[in-house]
Amino acid sequence: MRVQAINVVSRGGAAQNLRGQTLPARDVFVKSVSFGQSVFKNLDENKTGQIVKHIKSGTAPAGTGWTSLTYRLDDYAIKVPFGPDSETLKTVQEYFTLQKINELAPGIAPKPVDLIKDGEKYYMVSEFINGAHPTGGFNEQQLKNLLKNTFLLDTAGITHVDLHCNNIFVSDDDVKFIDFGSCHMLDNDGKYINGELKNIKYFLDGDAQKAVDLPAKNKFLKTFLVDDLIFDVKNTSDNPNLKITSNISNFEFRYMHQQVNLDNSEGVFTNYLKTKSEFYHKNMIEFLTGIQDSQNSDIISKAIEREKVFKEIFANPTDNILKTELAKINLKHAVNSNAPAIDDAFATLSSAVKKFEPAAVTESEKTYFKMMREKLGEYIRLNIVKDNAEKLIDEKNIAAKIFNEAPAVKRFNMWIGLAAAGVTLCGGTLFYFHKRRSSKPDAPATVQTQAYPWHSLKQFF
Repeated sequence: MRVQAINVVSRGGAAQNLRGQTLPARDVFVKSVSFGQSVFKNLDENKTGQIVKHIKSGTAPAGTGWTSLTYRLDDYAIKVPFGPDSETLKTVQEYFTLQKINELAPGIAPKPVDLIKDGEKYYMVSEFINGAHPTGGFNEQQLKNLLKNTFLLDTAGITHVDLHCNNIFVSDDDVKFIDFGSCHMLDNDGKYINGELKNIKYFLDGDAQKAVDLPAKNKFLKTFLVDDLIFDVKNTSDNPNLKITSNISNFEFRYMHQQVNLDNSEGVFTNYLKTKSEFYHKNMIEFLTGIQDSQNSDIISKAIEREKVFKEIFANPTDNILKTELAKINLKHAVNSNAPAIDDAFATLSSAVKKFEPAAVTESEKTYFKMMREKLGEYIRLNIVKDNAEKLIDEKNIAAKIFNEAPAVKRFNMWIGLAAAGVTLCGGTLFYFHKRRSSKPDAPATVQTQAYPWHSLKQFF
């Protein structure tokens, strides 16, 4: 097979990652590539052919996800999207994300190797991660490493948004995250790029690289100047002075919620909070202190004080703190699932704050419950009950605008029911239903709930 010449653009500028390591002065992106070939030429023609043959031979995949199959060949993992549209977009975005993670905070995620173009699809080739999912929880060192990883991603401006058990691998004391296809990344203006609202060209032509090429600390500082973002109730940092989406928040309702309920032991959660105090909040205090400047001095000082509150109360959490934190995670989990239990979960957290705040003794406890009360107020402000959501749809014709005026969203092949539970705005999140392919060719498509932060969609209206 003849290979079409590949056009590559390089941009210089050495920098340091979050571990203090000097980065190579390179940032390449592809302009064009022929069918069936390695996009970045990190794989030779022979290895590329072996990978394509392996996938098309009928070999059973090593793993199955919602939008792709993962195969293993030698030390490579090959992610193959089900379809050429949103699924392939996730694969290309993930390759780009893994590049940035391995530049800024190496060791957290697989190393990307290459993309292989196959018709309208792109396969992503990365290193194969050995290990097991932490179904039984983490040992002490694994938990410490996990919290360090979430901190590094938060300060790098990369939010996974799906840190459940199957997207975490542990091996000895090592912890790695996989499946970054839906992540959000902080851009040079201090706002998050939702890759699912972009297109493949955005990543392959270099627009994404240009949008995030400032040093991570510079981008993080920009978040303090952003005043027009409404984050969803699930992933927003619990620190009201940090305008970031947080991997630790996501991990808590995607993994810890299930783990605590399965284990039915407050001891597990107590140990988690104590470890988080030392290996997340302490690190965040040091990071914020190190980036403080005159322009953002006041707000960063407030953010540091709030982090100190979390560090202090989680170091030795009282029963009241434990119960409130568990109620908070349950609410986030209910919102994420668009579950009928949202109202009950909200009432439980509201009752806990109302009951425990008067009993707070230390200044840190009093500040903590004040923050929780403010968070509940924000939830109420953002939440639009179903009746109002349906009215909003009728008045502004949101569904029609999604289909007709948002081509990036239109690719998702989604359908929206305008009655009952078709579209709901809850906690600043737009929920909708869409058909998702099954991994089995002869199985019918299933209907899944999908969610987007409202701030990511409001640009279209």
